[in-house]
Amino acid sequence: MLENNSTNVSGSEAEYERPFLAESHEINVRFGERLSALRTQRDLTQDELASRLQVSVSHLVDLESGRKSASIIDLDILARQFKVPIAELLAGL
Repeated sequence: MLENNSTNVSGSEAEYERPFLAESHEINVRFGERLSALRTQRDLTQDELASRLQVSVSHLVDLESGRKSASIIDLDILARQFKVPIAELLAGL
């Protein structure tokens, strides 16, 4: 787990863990798997989907691999492209 050895507002050193950082990577990976499945179910290549979304292929690859988190703008564009609610893109992650 990550540790932050910093000074808090009272001036004393604070140590705390941030387990949510590890969880966010796992969520990104699961979201990427879902995105990849939606794309392949519709017989789209990464190039084709990136073009339709007006994003770079590298951005789409980063989303599908879990290296990047999807922004709210990404989610909106993806939901419109796949004709699903944003909630469906995120359900169960």
